[in-house]
Amino acid sequence: MVKLVKATSCPEYRSTDIRRRSEYVRKVKVLYGVETLVVTQYCCRQCQTTFTDGIEGVKKGCKIADEVKRKAIDIYLEGPDLEEVMKRLSEDLRV
Repeated sequence: MVKLVKATSCPEYRSTDIRRRSEYVRKVKVLYGVETLVVTQYCCRQCQTTFTDGIEGVKKGCKIADEVKRKAIDIYLEGPDLEEVMKRLSEDLRV
């Protein structure tokens, strides 16, 4: 399960003097489907750095949740080849 973590300060200077720039929709593949999150983009008023809300359980810039990656590794370690892993993920987990 992924969770949106709201940004409260600038990651560069740790300043809380930030302004909201825009919002956009981000889709993340999770176990048993796709989750849609509304992410806010911010700008630091002191250093002009732009940054966004974080998503717990998803690395920055990635569209696949860590839980899906762990499941794929578990399936792969059972012995099937990569194509079989992709097939099982798409059939069983709707990923």
